[in-house]
Formats: sequence, structure tokens, C-alpha cells
Amino acid sequence: MSGAAGRLWAITDPGLPSGGGGWVGAAEEAVEAGVPWLLLRARGAPPASVEAAGRRLQAACVRRGARLFVRDDVALLERLGAAGLHLPSDAGSSAARRSAAEAALGRPVLLSRACHSLEEVATAAAEEADFIFFSPVFDTISKGMVSPAVGLAGLAAASAAAPGRVVALGGVTPERARACLEAGAVGVASIGGIFGDGAGVSAALARWRAALGGRL
Repeated sequence: MSGAAGRLWAITDPGLPSGGGGWVGAAEEAVEAGVPWLLLRARGAPPASVEAAGRRLQAACVRRGARLFVRDDVALLERLGAAGLHLPSDAGSSAARRSAAEAALGRPVLLSRACHSLEEVATAAAEEADFIFFSPVFDTISKGMVSPAVGLAGLAAASAAAPGRVVALGGVTPERARACLEAGAVGVASIGGIFGDGAGVSAALARWRAALGGRL
């Protein structure tokens, strides 16, 4: 996939402090501020509240021309009309999951996949995942570490194995974003670096915009 549609992914987390508007309001603020890609991740939240959040966020994405991905739930993807499906690293065949989703929805579906090793990256690329979230690139406190940080060298190896598909995740900050892109990543993703910033979402995104040369 090309990065022409934007390079920054925001990943929601109901557990992070998010001000008076709650985590959904923070995600809406991110979309309104220009985030082009939003991954709805709400571990532990009741399904009904996740769907209600998804409806608000999909409306914001449609309004602003952003794209919403949902995590491993084809039925929710269908009800929301979201753009893409995100699969965890242990979800089975990306190709099979995409085929099933497209058969159920009757339309093309973008697909992203979490990967934590070069072997997983190679498999996801062979199965034509549109985006491969490779993590953790750096140490991170937003979620439990699933494997050691791979650093920029590991990111470069993953990007070479799947050109134009790898999104850097894990400890990525505005200060590190340019180096990730120079290592070959097509995009960068953040949870705490957007929604955990004490200065607020809009201020955080101003720093991301500056780091990315004026375009998210």
C-alpha cells in the first residue's frame, strides 16, 4: 500500500486518560485534527459500548475522509461500514480471513495484521495483508511487551521483507517517527503518544505533524 493517504495511525485505548470527552471523544478529536487512519481497539469494554463508539468514530472518519479499522470482528465491521479489519498475530490466515469478510460484506476490505517477528512479516506479506504492524520497535509502556524491542535495524529488515506495507508500532514518538520512515516503514502508529499525552490530543498531533513534515 502507498503512504499517499497518510502515514499516522492512532490506536484507541479506553484505559488511557482522555479528558472530559472520554476515550471516544479523544479519538474523535484525533480524526477531526487530521489523523488519516484510526484503529478501534477497546479491550475489555462491553460489546455494546464498543459498537456505540464505533458508530461515532465511523461518522467522524466519513466526515473527515479518514479510514476506520476494527479489531478482529467481521460482524462489527459490517454493521459500522468501516474500511478495514485488523488481525492479531495469532488470527490464522490473513487471506482466508479477508476472503470470508469480503464474502460476508460483498465489498473489498482492507486488512492489517500484527506481527512480532520477521517470519510473521513474511507470511503476512505472502498473504497480501495491506498493512503489517511490526512491533515493538522501541520499548513501550502502552501495553505489555510481547517480545523484545527490535530497534530500527529490525524495522528496516521487516520493511525490506514487505515493502510498502510495514507500519512501525511500539514506543514510536514524534521524535522517532522520521527515523522509522527512513528505515522503510510506510507509516507509524501510536497509542500513548497521541492519547496519553498530558497536553491533549490536538497538541500531541501538532508535534506529530511537525515531525512528519507537515502532513499526518
